[in-house]
Amino acid sequence: MPFFNFFKKEKQEIKQSDILLAMPIFKDDSRYQLDKVIDNLKTFWNLNITDIAGDDEVASFNINGESIALANMPVPVPNGDIEGTAQYAYNWPSALEDLDGHTGHAIVSIMAGQKSPVERF
Repeated sequence: MPFFNFFKKEKQEIKQSDILLAMPIFKDDSRYQLDKVIDNLKTFWNLNITDIAGDDEVASFNINGESIALANMPVPVPNGDIEGTAQYAYNWPSALEDLDGHTGHAIVSIMAGQKSPVERF
């Protein structure tokens, strides 16, 4: 039955990065405020936040056992990086125009964790 063995391919493990990354963009020299981020996650999203450390520059905490890191970046994201991503923003056709002139961004990292990809996103 060699013909049927053709359809029985060995399972291949797909390697993906376990770190999730987001970069919220700010205008007018705005930035994240750690206390407001934590309050929003607790009250609006009803998440369990623990192990809070840091400040409005660099911070870390856990959400339901997942490690999160924040860092303020008081510089704009390079336009080339925005252009590359904005072309896929089908639900935000004016992204390039709206983000023009931004003054800073934050780096939000969700470290490797035990939750499913859907739960982590």
